[in-house]
Amino acid sequence: MCIRDRDNTIEIHSKDIKVLVNTILNSEDLGLALRIQPKIKLLKEAYQLGVDEVEIATNDLAKEKTHKGFLLVLEKITHTIRIATKNNLRVSIGGDLDRRIITALNEVVDVEFISVGNALLSQSLITGFESALKELMELVEKS
Repeated sequence: MCIRDRDNTIEIHSKDIKVLVNTILNSEDLGLALRIQPKIKLLKEAYQLGVDEVEIATNDLAKEKTHKGFLLVLEKITHTIRIATKNNLRVSIGGDLDRRIITALNEVVDVEFISVGNALLSQSLITGFESALKELMELVEKS
């Protein structure tokens, strides 16, 4: 199976992934979400496989040090999300999320699910769990 270490996204063109997806989709009462890089080619492959949902990896946003770079990656992600939504795919986001990224994405697109696991853990080390949870809930509820 082809899973990228740095962001846990998959390469859909892998035969193993296609077999796994078909097995899951042929099972009753199971939905499937694939975590992919924000690339239209990967989105198209996920759509053609018939998946229920895509999780768009946002890790690259966290790595951007310049405002211009951040905006370029943000545009790539939002474009991918808009195309997915237009094609009736459920969309979630996740990967190195923080307040800045969640706020930026909330301002430009709607997503079904925001995965804040690591963001919650990191923030809770600074402000305490209860405070971190409240802050992230407020951010997510704005979406």
